[in-house]
Amino acid sequence: MSELSKKVFFEAALPKLVEKLNEENKKIILERNEERKILAKRYEDVVKGINMIVDVIARGYFHPSLDDKLTELEQQKIEIETRLKEMDNLPDTSFVTKEKIKEYLLKDKEVLEAGDPHKIKQILPTFYFNCYGFGCINYNVQSYNCCYHS
Repeated sequence: MSELSKKVFFEAALPKLVEKLNEENKKIILERNEERKILAKRYEDVVKGINMIVDVIARGYFHPSLDDKLTELEQQKIEIETRLKEMDNLPDTSFVTKEKIKEYLLKDKEVLEAGDPHKIKQILPTFYFNCYGFGCINYNVQSYNCCYHS
């Protein structure tokens, strides 16, 4: 385990990594919450629109444009419901701790110890490691470039 720690991360780098990941998680959580609010408001407006058209038709008024508008609103409702379900299935962005990082990294230690950049890319897609003068793994998720610093 100590050899893995030397190859994968330097202990002093973990607090900085935790801080950066939690800053990003806060941004993601805020963005998701904002999107949920916007979708909830749109959903409410769409349902009101559908109900208004149904009420008009129930009173005996009908025009082909009402049918087109009702179809459009029903499609919007389905799209909003689909997006809300997708959001429910998004990865958890809960608070990151040093222990969680260690646990995540150690679960695939053989892959990390082997140092195959392509396999590392497969098991660490959500992390962005950056060397701030520490002896840690430098892994850039954007370009999938891996290099070890010891």
